[in-house]
Amino acid sequence: MTTIITKNSSTANAVPSAGALTQGELAVNVTDRKLYTKNASNAVVSLGADLTANSPKATNNVTLGANAGVAITTGVSNTFIGSQAGKTVTTGVSNTALGNEALRDDVSGAGNTAIGKNALNKCLGNFNTAIGFIAGNAATTAFSNTFLGDSAGANVTTGQGNVNVGQNSLASAATVSNEITLGNANSSALRCNVQSISSLSDARDKTNIVDTSYGVDFLNTLQPRQFTWATRDGSSKDGKVEQGFIAQELLEAAGADKNKLNLVYESNPEKLEATAGNLIPILVKAIQELSARVTELENN
Repeated sequence: MTTIITKNSSTANAVPSAGALTQGELAVNVTDRKLYTKNASNAVVSLGADLTANSPKATNNVTLGANAGVAITTGVSNTFIGSQAGKTVTTGVSNTALGNEALRDDVSGAGNTAIGKNALNKCLGNFNTAIGFIAGNAATTAFSNTFLGDSAGANVTTGQGNVNVGQNSLASAATVSNEITLGNANSSALRCNVQSISSLSDARDKTNIVDTSYGVDFLNTLQPRQFTWATRDGSSKDGKVEQGFIAQELLEAAGADKNKLNLVYESNPEKLEATAGNLIPILVKAIQELSARVTELENN
């Protein structure tokens, strides 16, 4: 076995070069309270040692990998595993990074979880969760987002409260908040073992409740269409024939009332999205109006 030889430095953030160590040697940074060695792959790795058991500074941190958590000063309860994982974290608290360069650029963030190469590697925010290769890798001051899957949420920069699930599931825009995205542009079905999604509709959470004024007359301004998909970015749905609406035509029909009707999601002006489900109350109103007219005709 190689004899253990201790080298040391008192320069803050100093990390020994691979050429300065042979396998089995140890290097101590007495200022940072860090212990380094070189592995069989000729890479310098931090052993995550805190040389002062009762240190008033960084505590309960675990680091493993070249430059993993190398800048920690007063950070607490962080776990960084992988080359450059949490590399620039100084005062961050309760972060977990697993993977090469995961959570690399964070400094003082708290409660982030990054699992996968480059996951959240530019993140400076708090309470984000990213699991997957380059998941959330554009996020900077974003916070409280959840990105699950390869490249999930990879376009989000400063948004909050977003959920992106699935490979390359991207938000509608880089700065959008409180948006849920399932799947990517190639997704062709949304499946669940129930036939509809429940949402809050309690009268105690609403005010100014009146009958809607939109009914059969408004429906007559709409244009149900048949079309063939030919997406600008390319998609597996290209060439498929479907029935539906054109977002621009829905906006035209809604006119000045578009914010009341909410038939089009305009977060990204370059990719308008129809929210056809919001037509259900209007359809019911139209059926009621037509039923009343039929009854009137029958009585005459």
